[in-house]
Amino acid sequence: MSLDVAFVDGDVELARGKGAVATSLTLPPASSVDHVDFGDTASETAHGILAAATSGTNSEAGFTRRYAHSLYPGSWFSAVLDVPKGRPFAVRLRETFDGAKTKEFNLYADDVFVGRYLVPRTATGNGTIAHQLIVDSPGGAGRHG
Repeated sequence: MSLDVAFVDGDVELARGKGAVATSLTLPPASSVDHVDFGDTASETAHGILAAATSGTNSEAGFTRRYAHSLYPGSWFSAVLDVPKGRPFAVRLRETFDGAKTKEFNLYADDVFVGRYLVPRTATGNGTIAHQLIVDSPGGAGRHG
């Protein structure tokens, strides 16, 4: 498969190219500090899940999941995860899809805004996209890491 790829930092395009790309991202990672399976009751309970009344759980593309609910702007959910205190850490996610769409979310760490993320998918039908975010701000590594 040939892909157009752009590397961006904020609104600045750093590089662009086209070519064949093969990637693999293990979920959950073989070695991790903590892991929550959103949508799995035991995992959510162990990680102190809090959620807006419009949030819910179900299965999509063969995986359990928790959703905020796109029809209710401002809907949310949160979890408590242990990460290395005062050090950058990675958040690896599996987004599930029931068709072509873009998912959008804000990420906070210790109530500090880390960033707003868009995860577009053009394929039809059920599927997943794995991605990883780096939280490197000191404000995002406080009480729980």
